[in-house]
Amino acid sequence: MKRIEAKNKRFLTLLEHMLTAEKLATSELAQLLNQKLNLAPNTAKAYSSQLLADLAAEGILERKGRSYTLTPKGWALLFTFIDRTPFSEKYFDMFFERLTRNL
Repeated sequence: MKRIEAKNKRFLTLLEHMLTAEKLATSELAQLLNQKLNLAPNTAKAYSSQLLADLAAEGILERKGRSYTLTPKGWALLFTFIDRTPFSEKYFDMFFERLTRNL
């Protein structure tokens, strides 16, 4: 059960970072994971690198140099997740704020 909770916390940290940052960088996400989840720096770097690489492989993120940006598919999936998640009121506002900044 702890492993599932840890993965959920990592995912929600990534979600918040996706909604606040224009470009996603492995180092920035690693710092957030380190701060919010008290992970060791090397562990946080490994998790952040793996999370971003997996999302890029699925077409949700696009790698541009050393950073990642959301693809149109990523925007659609992000909206679908936020729309269907019962605790997403906080994320819904963040999503539309980010969307208006990009337009």
